Amino acid sequence: MAVLHYTLDFKLRAPADVSATVRGLQSIFQEQEMTENVHDSEGHGYLATFVGKNGRFAILRMHSHGLVTFDLQCLEGDDVVQVDNLLNALEKKLKALLDGNIQRIKRLPALIRGSDVDRYWPTADGRLMEYDIDEVVYEKDSPYQNIKILHSQQFGNMLILNGDVNSTWEFLRLILDLSIRVLRPSGKYFTQGNCANLTDALSEYEKLLGRLSCKVDFSKEVVCVPSYMELDIGKVVEALYGENPPPIMMIGHSMGGAIAVHTAAANHVPSLLGLCVIDVVEGTAMDALNSMQNFLRGRPKTFKSVENAIEWSVKSGQIRNIESARVSMVGQVKKCEEPLSSPGVSKNISEGIIEEEEEDEDEEGGESNHKRKKEDDQEIKKECLYTWRIELSKTEKYWEGWFKGLSSLFLSCSVPKLLLLAGVDRLDKDLTIGQMQGKFQMQVLPQCGHAVHEDAPEKVCSTVIEYLNIFGSAAVFYRIGFF
Repeated sequence: MAVLHYTLDFKLRAPADVSATVRGLQSIFQEQEMTENVHDSEGHGYLATFVGKNGRFAILRMHSHGLVTFDLQCLEGDDVVQVDNLLNALEKKLKALLDGNIQRIKRLPALIRGSDVDRYWPTADGRLMEYDIDEVVYEKDSPYQNIKILHSQQFGNMLILNGDVNSTWEFLRLILDLSIRVLRPSGKYFTQGNCANLTDALSEYEKLLGRLSCKVDFSKEVVCVPSYMELDIGKVVEALYGENPPPIMMIGHSMGGAIAVHTAAANHVPSLLGLCVIDVVEGTAMDALNSMQNFLRGRPKTFKSVENAIEWSVKSGQIRNIESARVSMVGQVKKCEEPLSSPGVSKNISEGIIEEEEEDEDEEGGESNHKRKKEDDQEIKKECLYTWRIELSKTEKYWEGWFKGLSSLFLSCSVPKLLLLAGVDRLDKDLTIGQMQGKFQMQVLPQCGHAVHEDAPEKVCSTVIEYLNIFGSAAVFYRIGFF
C-alpha cells in the first residue's frame, strides 16, 4: 500500500517563540489522538514527532533561523477528509500564532510513495517531475539495461532506460546527431547529385553505431524515402542564373514528372512560370509498379548495335516515332564487353531500321542490298554488344516513393499546370475531381504510347506554346525525363 506524504512550510521574517508556538499547537494533535515525542535538536530549534493510532506520522520542526516545517505521512486508504481537516487546522492555528511574522506559506500536494506505478522521475538538472502515469506497459531487464514503457495520460507511452527518463532523450539525441553527421558530412545532404547514395549513407551510419560506447542492436527495414533530386534541380538553376533566374517552364515525363512536381511544390525554382507533366498519374503509376519487373524482364538485356536498340524500341512499341527513337535510345544504352552469343541478345530483330520504301527495288538492287547486309553482319560481329545504361530493376525499392501522393502534390502546386496524357482513362480520382474543378489544363493525345513527347513531338510542342500564350511570356524550358 502506498504512503501519502504532505508538506506544509512557513517562512518567517524572524525566529518565533518556540515554547508559545508549540503550546498553541498541542490541542490540534490531541484532538487527532497523536502522541508527541520531543527530540534533542542540539540547539537547532524544536523537533518533535507525532504518531497516531491510525498509522499517521508527523514531524514538526521549528528551525532557529525562522523556518517552520510540518511533514505528515498517512496510508493511501486513510480518510482524506480527516487529513485535510488536520492540515487546515494546523495552517489556520499557525497563522494566528505567527501573525505578522509570516513571509510565505507553501503547501504542496501529497507525494505518493511506494505505489505500484511510479509517477516521479528526476530531470537532467536534478529537478523532480511528476507524470500522470497510470500503467506499466512493459518492463524487462535486457543484457544492457532495464527497460520500462510507462503509459501517461498526457504524453502516451514513455520509454525509460535504467530508471532515468533523461537517458532516453540523450540516446535519441545521440542517434539523431549521428544520422545528421551521415546525411551532412560536409554541410551537404547525401544525394545522387553529389555522388553519394542511400546505400553509402546507411553503411556509414552502421559504422558509427558500432563505435558507440554502449552496445547497440539495430535492425534494418527498406522503406520508401523521399528523393532529394528536386534539390539538385534548384541548385542547377541557381548555378546557371544566380539569384535572378528568368521565367522557367518545367516539363517532366514519367518519373521526371514526379520530380518536377516535387520541385515545384517545394518552390526550389522561385521563378517557375508553369509546370507540365507528361503521362504520369499516381493511380495508374502505382498500379503499374506490380508488373514493372515483368516488363523489365521482357526487354532484351543486350543489343548488337545502337541501331538494333533503336529498331527494338520501335518494334516493341516503346517509342512509335522512329526519328525520336534515333535521338533518345542513343543515351539509354552503352557498350559492354559480353560476347555476342551471350543470352538475352535481341536476335530476332534484323539490323536495319524499319523504313517505308516508296519504290520497289529491282532485282539487281535487291542483290546489292543483300550483299551489303551480309557485310554489315560480319562487321557487327566484330563490335561490342550494347546494354542498358541504367539497371532499373535495382531501383525497385524507390519506385513507390517516386509516385505516392503525387496527385495531391500536383494539385497543390500554385503555378499554372498542364497535364498531357496518352489516354483519358489514365486519370485517377483526385485528378478527375481537380480537372472538373479547373485546377489544371489537360490535353489528351490519342494514338500515342507512354512516351507522348516522343511519339507526337509536334503536337506536344504546339500544346505547350498555346499554354504559354495563355498563362505567361517567353520562358526557359527545362525537360526532366526518365524511362
